[in-house]
Amino acid sequence: MHRQLPVLILAAFLAFYPSKIFSQTLSGRLTTSVYSYQQYDSLNKKSNHLRAYQLAEFAIAKGNVSFTTYLQGSTDFFGGIESDPHLRAYNVYLDIRRIARVADLRLGRQLIFAGVGRSMLDGLSLKLSPYHDVTLFAYIGGLPPADGSLKSLSGGLSDNYLYGAEVTTSLIPYTRISLSYINRHRLPESYQATRFDTTQPDGFRRYEFQSSSTAEQYAGINASLQLPSRLMFYGRLDYDLNLLRPQWGEFSLWVPATNKLTFTAELVYRQPRLPYNSIFSVFDHRSNLEIRAGANYAITQRTQAFVRFGTITYKGDNGSTSTRITLGASTQYGSFTYSKDVGFAGKMDIISVQALYPIISRSFMLTGGISYGR
Repeated sequence: MHRQLPVLILAAFLAFYPSKIFSQTLSGRLTTSVYSYQQYDSLNKKSNHLRAYQLAEFAIAKGNVSFTTYLQGSTDFFGGIESDPHLRAYNVYLDIRRIARVADLRLGRQLIFAGVGRSMLDGLSLKLSPYHDVTLFAYIGGLPPADGSLKSLSGGLSDNYLYGAEVTTSLIPYTRISLSYINRHRLPESYQATRFDTTQPDGFRRYEFQSSSTAEQYAGINASLQLPSRLMFYGRLDYDLNLLRPQWGEFSLWVPATNKLTFTAELVYRQPRLPYNSIFSVFDHRSNLEIRAGANYAITQRTQAFVRFGTITYKGDNGSTSTRITLGASTQYGSFTYSKDVGFAGKMDIISVQALYPIISRSFMLTGGISYGR
């Protein structure tokens, strides 16, 4: 798939070559930024840098078919960075929508966000909506390089692949429930290192190391409830199918006491998300449990005051906890917050003020902010 992206771009443009120029639409945006900086290394050697970034977003559409790109080029005009110039492709995909009125097809480099499935993909995704309240989203393909380039990964598709699916339904009144699954394998780049070897004349030998493909396999469920009384509930559970343990659990509740006063409560359980056969999985890592509660009061339609309380318990550190208390208010022109941290993670008081003012409505806005902590 990685070698075929340029071919896909050419094929998409050929497919859109119009018989009449007004039968298609073309939109785009170019953003250029430049900044300079000076740095010193550990030997106190000075180096100057002038970096430039060029973002290019283009979309061409004809009927139910569209082609979208989001590219970034970067370079250092003073040199000094081996990877420059560098081209990063965030999105390069062909969209075909409303196939037989039930399917959407996307081919190319794309961002997947489907329950436990969150990743970049060089491949195919398909969204099916056979019923009004049921949706199936499935995807399969290869993993792009971590630097976002269009080059191929070592090991090919057999060692760098991703597939998964998510089923979402709202058949039960006031609810939205989804089940998801992801299977991801990535082969790390090989590397060379010098090791002690008594059989060599100088006592050392250069070796090349190749790790096995790191594996991730998760299943998840998301559920939300929103009643006409404005009471809301959200729950999420991610389960690691390789390590056979919960990886993430989240439960949130919003309870409206009056038209102006709302109470909130949240519970979040976290485990580090590490591939099953990654070198990092052999080290000691621990979970934490966070509990949060708060209240919002609407003084006016655009002015609110709030208070938050949160505490985190770190497993394995003798039940150590950290606590944060936050007070604040927000308006259409800015916000003010004060927070105090105490406990295992340290002590700190933070005051933050943010402000904004529209000079020209929807065209020019003046913003500013200041934070102080000790």
